Amino acid sequence: MSEEIEKRLIQIESTLAHMEDMVEKLNQVVTDQTMTVDRLRKDNEKLVDMLADSEMEEIRNNNQPPPHYGKG
Repeated sequence: MSEEIEKRLIQIESTLAHMEDMVEKLNQVVTDQTMTVDRLRKDNEKLVDMLADSEMEEIRNNNQPPPHYGKG
């Protein structure tokens, strides 16, 4: 094998190793972000539910029965 081909092969192997490392790191970032998005989505759903419950409770508390209600 010629020296030039060997140098090129070494360069290709080095580049490939670097790219494999980069792909692994990017995969970890994507995995972490997916977990964060899932957690935030669940937290948001809980907050929306809590807000809806709070609004319904406020509506119930502000709506007094009419004066004739319950009188018989």
